Order: sequence, then C-alpha cells, then structure tokens
Amino acid sequence: MLMSYYQNKQEEWDEKTCDKMSKKWIKDSFGTKTPKPGMIPFLQNGRIKYNGGCVRGEPEEWYDGEEFFLPKLTKNFEWIYVPTWYFRIVKKNNKKIKE
Repeated sequence: MLMSYYQNKQEEWDEKTCDKMSKKWIKDSFGTKTPKPGMIPFLQNGRIKYNGGCVRGEPEEWYDGEEFFLPKLTKNFEWIYVPTWYFRIVKKNNKKIKE
C-alpha cells in the first residue's frame, strides 16, 4: 500500500533567527539538556505517520502523515549532524584554510 504524506513548506531563516537558534539550549522529554547549543527538536525534520491519518492542506485532503524539512539557512550558518542527537545549527568558520 502506497503511503501519502503531506509535505510542509520549508522555512527560510534570516540571519537573526539563525543566530538565535544557534545559541539556544533545548531539553529532551526527560529534562536532559543537549550537549551543545543549537540542537533542533526531531519534529522540525523528518516524517511522521499518524494512526488514522490527518487532514492537511488547501483544499483539505487526507494523508497518512506529514513530512517536515530542515529550514534553509543564510550563507553564514550550516547544519551539522550529531550522532544520537540529530542536527545542530552552527556559524560557519569564515577563516581561510592555509594549504
């Protein structure tokens, strides 16, 4: 059976939002603080399947679940993958590398 997922629009973060989110500390559901600032909750990216489905969009339609995408960042920030913690946003190092 083919699953249908509603695709949410990808957000675009400006410089101010990127800077704010890169410094933000979040806690998981047990109250444990993340090891570094800039971590994002899982629900901001990925695919969620709902028992019984959901109704989304214009015009409203039924879907098995919905899909979220990482926000687009400005050129001064980037996403870094952190194993077991998902992604974090960091400011790019603008120093030139000596070769």
